[in-house]
Amino acid sequence: MTANPVANHSRPTGAKRLQFEVEVDFRFPSERVESILLGETYRALRHQGLSPHPEPSVLVTRFTSDATVYLVRFHADPATI
Repeated sequence: MTANPVANHSRPTGAKRLQFEVEVDFRFPSERVESILLGETYRALRHQGLSPHPEPSVLVTRFTSDATVYLVRFHADPATI
């Protein structure tokens, strides 16, 4: 068909960053919430296909009228599935 290499972009190599948001009542201390979310993220990384490197992170992204919104970031590596 072609003499040129073809890249399959549906199965890229290396770990890819995934993320999701969590809304928590603003009355909970943010340091405690971040600690819990990060701890649970590390626990989840034990599952096949998820990668502990680069390390996961938890960030405060915004505030609503009654909640603080946290962004939980972690990496998945399709090659380990």
